[in-house]
Amino acid sequence: MGNKLLIIRFSALGDVAMTAHLIQKIKSQFPDTQIYLLSKPQFYPVFEPLEITTISNDLRGKHRGIIGLLRLSREIKLLGIKKVADVHGVLRSYILDFFLWLQGIKVSVINKERRKKKLITQGRDIKLIHTIERYSNVLRNLGFKIDLSIESKPLTYKIDSQVKERFINQNMKNIGIAPFAAHKNKEYPTNLMTQVIEKLSKEGNINILVFGGGKRESQIAEKWANNFENVQSAIGRLSLSQEIALIGELDLIVTMDSGNMHLASLTKTKNIIIWGGTHPKMGFTPVDNYRPELSIIKNLSCQPCSVYGSEKCKRDDFACLYEISPFEIVKKIKENLQ
Repeated sequence: MGNKLLIIRFSALGDVAMTAHLIQKIKSQFPDTQIYLLSKPQFYPVFEPLEITTISNDLRGKHRGIIGLLRLSREIKLLGIKKVADVHGVLRSYILDFFLWLQGIKVSVINKERRKKKLITQGRDIKLIHTIERYSNVLRNLGFKIDLSIESKPLTYKIDSQVKERFINQNMKNIGIAPFAAHKNKEYPTNLMTQVIEKLSKEGNINILVFGGGKRESQIAEKWANNFENVQSAIGRLSLSQEIALIGELDLIVTMDSGNMHLASLTKTKNIIIWGGTHPKMGFTPVDNYRPELSIIKNLSCQPCSVYGSEKCKRDDFACLYEISPFEIVKKIKENLQ
């Protein structure tokens, strides 16, 4: 076996999904490299089709704090890993990087260019590289000259027959709706999305699956399922790998700039993206699966107002989202189902 490479990316889900794309490209272009991954264990199902080695860790237990990270670095050293790509770049990973470096392991760390991102939200016309390019630069510093122009194939997540039978209607068009996001600045208003789902429900030939997570989102999805025909909630009913597999069975999915957008990119499911306070120019578009003509964005002068969607709306009216009509979304969906 050739080089042993460790990639570090603890969170969040969208970034973890982009890390899966990165690993896929490494495996295809550097097949003699043995890849190890350090992330949160709940995200490891994302990497199932890649057949890599995931490192067991307990960041809330024995690997917690500086002493715990020192213990983790020693465990990593015993694996014979020679190179480490830190594509996360947070305090926890910096500390771990330092301990690994002290043990003679070559470490490369991501350059996030936070200042440039902040300037863009202030109206400056600055060009940013895509996140996958940023990740690849970390690997290039370690000698892996990744060619991003080589497009990867869709990853295959095997769907359970019972899951497919329950959610997929073979006699209808199957679409996903993932209208939720971690921040209000990125989430299409619930009252407007209700109108979208109502209109689609009345088409009669569209099976609608709602994706999301958490109690609030589950309650909204259940309300839609109870009030409209041909609507089901997939929230809380599937493992992560089965959720990705189900997305792979869809004719298309509608998402925000969110984790589900990046999960859809893993299976290359056609994706209509609704943009709010964030913007494609920030470099977070789906890898190998982004089609600008499928984006719905108002391109207001104040967009983007936030790097991650966590900032408050400068206008205090969320016009970037409220000015997108339900009719526009339904029209885009119907056009791309034909």
